[in-house]
Amino acid sequence: MEEERGLAGCILAADDSDLTRDLIRESLLKKKMARSVLSSKNGQEFITSFTRRLAENQSVDLVILDVEMPVIDGITAARMMRAVEGQYGKAKVPILFFSAHKCDENLKRQISLFKPASYVNKGSDSDPEKLLERIDLLIGYFMINRKTPTS
Repeated sequence: MEEERGLAGCILAADDSDLTRDLIRESLLKKKMARSVLSSKNGQEFITSFTRRLAENQSVDLVILDVEMPVIDGITAARMMRAVEGQYGKAKVPILFFSAHKCDENLKRQISLFKPASYVNKGSDSDPEKLLERIDLLIGYFMINRKTPTS
């Protein structure tokens, strides 16, 4: 069974960079970490996609949110996401936040409100493989430790 191998059904990723979204999608699919990866270019598109999936009783196994996005930022999108989960009576989906900025105490405090959640720094290294390595490690952790879906 795919769940036993750690394969996620669906991962939603939101980032305002086309390159980053494409790298995340390609890496997750290539490494068979998910059957599907749906991406959004801002928090508003993400919330629309997330809400639609829950309304249609489709699962979401992991969310990857850029902290700084246009229209709705990642922290606000996470707050809205948790409200939508409550509305539909769904378990909290793990969130992987990421940003090019250092995670200071304020950001750590905010992220702690959205457990299960973690943070990865995009890094200043221009090599996209370095970011993917960090994301892969955290996604692997979430997939191993996630609970069986309740839907």
